[in-house]
Amino acid sequence: MHHYFFYYSAHSYYLSILGILLLTIPCTFSAAQIPYQPKKKLKTKRIKQYYPNSKTLQQVYQVRKSDGITKENTLITYNWDGTKNAAINYVAGVRQGLAQFYYPDGQLQIEGQYNKNVIDGTWSWYHPDGQLACTRYFSKGHLENIATGYYPNGNTASVFPASNGFWHGTLRTYHPNKQLATEYIYDRGEKIDTAYAYYPTGQLRYQIPHALDEKHGLCEWYYNGGQLQERVLYRNGQIDSVHVLYHNNQQLYQRASYKNHLLNDVVKAFNSQGDSISKSTYDPNTGTGVMVWLAANGKPIYEVSYLKFELTGSATFYYKNGKIESTGTLEKGQRVGTWNYYKPNGGLEQIYQHGDFSTTKTSINIEEIKRHNTFTPDQAAQFMGGKKVLNSYLKSIRYPIAARYEYAEETIYLLCVINTLGIIAVQEVEQGNNPHLIKAAINAINNMPRWTPAMHQQQPIQSYKVIPVTFALNNP
Repeated sequence: MHHYFFYYSAHSYYLSILGILLLTIPCTFSAAQIPYQPKKKLKTKRIKQYYPNSKTLQQVYQVRKSDGITKENTLITYNWDGTKNAAINYVAGVRQGLAQFYYPDGQLQIEGQYNKNVIDGTWSWYHPDGQLACTRYFSKGHLENIATGYYPNGNTASVFPASNGFWHGTLRTYHPNKQLATEYIYDRGEKIDTAYAYYPTGQLRYQIPHALDEKHGLCEWYYNGGQLQERVLYRNGQIDSVHVLYHNNQQLYQRASYKNHLLNDVVKAFNSQGDSISKSTYDPNTGTGVMVWLAANGKPIYEVSYLKFELTGSATFYYKNGKIESTGTLEKGQRVGTWNYYKPNGGLEQIYQHGDFSTTKTSINIEEIKRHNTFTPDQAAQFMGGKKVLNSYLKSIRYPIAARYEYAEETIYLLCVINTLGIIAVQEVEQGNNPHLIKAAINAINNMPRWTPAMHQQQPIQSYKVIPVTFALNNP
């Protein structure tokens, strides 16, 4: 599948209701004007606020002199370095009219209209060079009509129809050369029917049938030359058949058998000449042994131990170059004890201490992960239990008492890495000002239960994701 990763760093407090806009395609908008002026001129006074323990201006706005609270006119926020972050118009204390958000260099990033505190009308996103990235139309906060994304050269990148806040209809993305890249059919936010993807040459890349947003039916992947690469049958999102993969010359390179969604045979692997290169010792009768999954070139992707059909024991994951990515112990699928993480060149990068979902984590070099993962996943990483459970977890984060005393409200944007076992770690704070809220957000993410890792051609891969954590005083 062809995806485009995009996120923005506008001031979090004013983006808290825009979470549904953080999508994986480039986008921009041109705002429809919604003129709104009070009937008579109000007397206001100007308020300046500074970052804690700093002389750096954080925001400037006006309030009514009559009560000293109700915001009026344009509120402007600034980054730590003094650059402009956002400009949002207020009328009678609510967001009303034009809102603009900026890149750190001052270039316009997002632009749209509020109507009584709710996003409304056409919103636009821009590339850093000022070119339109995408447009989306909202009606009382709900996504409607056609959302269109653009490449920096102006070519169409995506066309996504929406209805009442859901993707609805045929969603298409395009390669930079204008060739169709992917085609999905959605019904009120759920994938239905067969999804297709194509190479820039126009050659079919895969066809995956869906039912109720789950893979369901015979799925096939192809090489750019048209040769079959992979074939597997899914039932309700689970593999339930013989899973076969082929070399480019159509020689079988890997075969795995599943029954009732469980592996019921040793994974067999072959080189392009047909010689066996299998290394697994898994016993399908007892569910015990070591399972080794190999790439087409014979290099291991991962080695994991099973005990009575549970992922329990030693485990090792590898980079595409054959070097070890991480090694440690699993207990019923969970990472426990000490795990070592390595750089793609083989040098030790860090050590994690795992246990009861609590980890002591140091930063992984995000640029190395981006360079290593040169492909986009067929399936993005997902929180165990789905979006509703994730949202409930984020809403349950304890509001720091010190931040409450400061009346601090904002959304902290955290750039995170999700590794091949679904362990998530914060890499960078992309947007955030209050140190108490930042610390609480990082602790909550670093102690989060496991995710389902991103998948590429049925293999788990490391991926990265921006997660917004919103702190608002009107929340419980």
